[in-house]
Amino acid sequence: MIALVSAIATGPALLLIWSLIYPAQCGVLALPAVIALILTLAARDRIRRRRECLANCYFVTGSLLHRLLRSTIVVTLAAFVVSAALTTVLLVSVPTWGFEVLALLALDSLVITLLYFGFFQVAGGLLKVNQAFRSLFARNWAVAVNVPLVLVALLMIQLRQTPPAYIDPSLDLGATMHAASLGVSSQCGIVDTLTRLNREAEAFSWWLMIKGTGTIEDSSLRWVAWLFFLLSGTLGLLAYSRLCTQLVYYAHRLGAKR
Repeated sequence: MIALVSAIATGPALLLIWSLIYPAQCGVLALPAVIALILTLAARDRIRRRRECLANCYFVTGSLLHRLLRSTIVVTLAAFVVSAALTTVLLVSVPTWGFEVLALLALDSLVITLLYFGFFQVAGGLLKVNQAFRSLFARNWAVAVNVPLVLVALLMIQLRQTPPAYIDPSLDLGATMHAASLGVSSQCGIVDTLTRLNREAEAFSWWLMIKGTGTIEDSSLRWVAWLFFLLSGTLGLLAYSRLCTQLVYYAHRLGAKR
């Protein structure tokens, strides 16, 4: 039980810690490294199982393609690339998230846990999933259900928000993006660059929405802003959901061994 409670609390805690320490020196990159490692392990398990099925179904055992698909190095590299990208999207988004979003994600950690155990029970009972694949099934479906649910909640929060203070009153794009970039900064060059780029992209989406709404009735421009929000929000939530489900999986596996 202690391991499970710790797992539920770890995801939100990592986001909160990052929101506080990202302006510091590059030593803070240790935290993204830890998150990327957890996501890599989660992705490697998922990719390995998928490639094993593909290799065994389509190719002769021992053939070049069979060995390539089952290669630990290839699978790990693929998992690392995916996980590094998701970690980057998640952590550059955190500085732009307010208290409401962070509180929502803290609550979502509990929702993810309930989804994981719910799908694990369904896998073992109703669906009769092979025991070796039950935890993977539960993790995949917990993420697949959780991301749309939380994305809707984030959209509701976004709809209630007023335009950020950095929006230039005359709707000058250059001034808006400059003011937006001043709101985030870090002493670590790579963190500073990525967080500023993300904030400027967010500012551009707000500018498009306001400019389009103000000048063209029913303009499609504002949907570009929502599309950016949906895309960045979905990728960030995907990373967060996978992180939380992997932590719950570790706690579940630890509890099963006792």
